[in-house]
Amino acid sequence: LIKNAEQPLIDMIIAQIEDQFSDLMSNDYGNFFCKDLISKLDDGQRIRILRSVKGQKLIDISCNKNGTYSIQKIIESITEDEEYQIIQETLQDNDNFVMLAKNYSGKHILEKILCNFPQQKRQYVFKQICDNFSEIATDQQGLVVLKKLIQLTDDPS
Repeated sequence: LIKNAEQPLIDMIIAQIEDQFSDLMSNDYGNFFCKDLISKLDDGQRIRILRSVKGQKLIDISCNKNGTYSIQKIIESITEDEEYQIIQETLQDNDNFVMLAKNYSGKHILEKILCNFPQQKRQYVFKQICDNFSEIATDQQGLVVLKKLIQLTDDPS
């Protein structure tokens, strides 16, 4: 249904489920629907969804064993400055970056950011790791993120 849907149908679906989107992303079965829907979103629709889950909701979904897949799909699709900004602001708030780095599901979000965002759009990741180096480097999941950053970063400046 979703794979062949036209934009008016996508708009209607988003309007109907927007308030429950974060719950659907974390659901055992709903996350499959969300991933398919995310792949059909245009820039404006994707921004709308990101706005609805930004902040702590985004972190909670990212740390969920099902929700992480939907957020990873969003990360892979990001093209607009506002989207990059929403992700950056969320990760720089509180200890959100460290929480994701030390979480088995959450670390995949950071890996997607490192692999998919242009280097200039992920400079804050390098700073977050430097600022929290000991805590991240001494954690099993955090170490995976640290290694990925080292592997993918040419020049941290």
